[in-house]
Amino acid sequence: MYLSKVANKFAQQLYELHESDVHIIDLFHMYMGFLRKFGQHTPKHDLRRYTKWQLEDMEMSLWNPKVDYEKVPLETVHNNNRRSGKTKRFSVVGVFCSLLHKEVKWRSAYMAQQNMAKFWFLLNPFVDKINNATHEVSLLGKTPYTLNMGVLTAANVTGVECDVAMFDEGGWVFQNLKLYEAYKNARPMVAPSKFKHIIHFSTPARYSAFQEAWLEVESLAEELGTQLTVLRTWEDCPWITPEFLAYEERMNRDCPWYVDQNYKGIWVVYGGAVFSNFYDVNDYKNVPDKVRELFHKTVDTHGGVDWNGPHTKHYLVKGSIHPEYLFIKEELKFTEMEFLKKYMNDISLELECDDPFSNQYANDAMELGIVANYFGWNMDAKMERVRQINSRIVIIDKKKCPTTWKNFQEAAFDQSQRLPTLEKRSDQHGLDGSLHMIHPKSGQLIYRKVAPMTSQMISGWNVNNRIKNF
Repeated sequence: MYLSKVANKFAQQLYELHESDVHIIDLFHMYMGFLRKFGQHTPKHDLRRYTKWQLEDMEMSLWNPKVDYEKVPLETVHNNNRRSGKTKRFSVVGVFCSLLHKEVKWRSAYMAQQNMAKFWFLLNPFVDKINNATHEVSLLGKTPYTLNMGVLTAANVTGVECDVAMFDEGGWVFQNLKLYEAYKNARPMVAPSKFKHIIHFSTPARYSAFQEAWLEVESLAEELGTQLTVLRTWEDCPWITPEFLAYEERMNRDCPWYVDQNYKGIWVVYGGAVFSNFYDVNDYKNVPDKVRELFHKTVDTHGGVDWNGPHTKHYLVKGSIHPEYLFIKEELKFTEMEFLKKYMNDISLELECDDPFSNQYANDAMELGIVANYFGWNMDAKMERVRQINSRIVIIDKKKCPTTWKNFQEAAFDQSQRLPTLEKRSDQHGLDGSLHMIHPKSGQLIYRKVAPMTSQMISGWNVNNRIKNF
């Protein structure tokens, strides 16, 4: 009872100071001082203790001198490893914003992810109660809003407004799921506010809402000359020992991406990424000038075609193959087979055949005299193409090849197969075109299956010359 009275009085004072224009970081320091003294704790969970970097990351999410959050959101992205205390920290931030009479919406991919957040909320002396039916967190004091928790659904984001949008575990919000649509519809929740804050915290995964936010916000931070993203790994957490990490690696031998994602902050594909050696040609940080110059001055030599229906259209992926690099320069959509005649004399084309769906298009192309390799897939041949790609550094023009770039990001191994097998998806048009593109030149029209490709079939290919980094 005594603590409730003290917390009530402090909450009122905090709001009054906020209304009198005391700086938000000064208010946050006062609030954290209160938590250090009165925060609740259990034998394993303590709301009173924080590292220096944990405090700095929380402050980064609240204020930045380069961002006027009355006009545009202050958006921060926190790539944090497991057991780094991200749920604890952002429960603390959410309550703080609520005490300033700001409306906070906490959204996650799945309801089960909110259980730990509720645990930390209940250790906060400013939290009165949690309604598990409505997922409303009620605070002490005269706060006009409850802190609202919910999953990413149309009902929880459409027509909803708030001052602070908190996105928990966006690494599970993959861009091909309905969750992603709800996430995109959730972002405008802060638009009417004069305290626009968007906070992302998650472990990383490619092709997710979290990665999208990371890339966009990182780019904005570079333009503004400030920091809006932060990476924290197990090395930042003295309570995670090297021995524990080694134990986790041993216990997850069948899941090689597990430790990379959960403890090292590496952007992974669930199931294991097939490709990790690809870069955007416009990425000036990671692609040297000499490679960029070679990319732009090299003419296209190869093209691969992935057949699709009239709605999606066929894909032609063009570029060139080198001993050390694979340059993917352009992806083109078409419906009429005559389109390929513009390219067949300048580049070596490969078209898919030998299955009922592909044959209808391959036969049309052959009757029109399209000069190409007509190649029928089997998994051994496809994985050889994957190997040839992985023996090179892949440079992609992301602007001209958005589908191909996306496909390289999301390509995963099929976990149901004993041997390494590319997982089949219905939207891999750019990747399938690239796999056909990396073919040996024949100089003749070949119909039906060609022999399996080996490293020697393209002049200059030498796996021993493989370059793993620039």
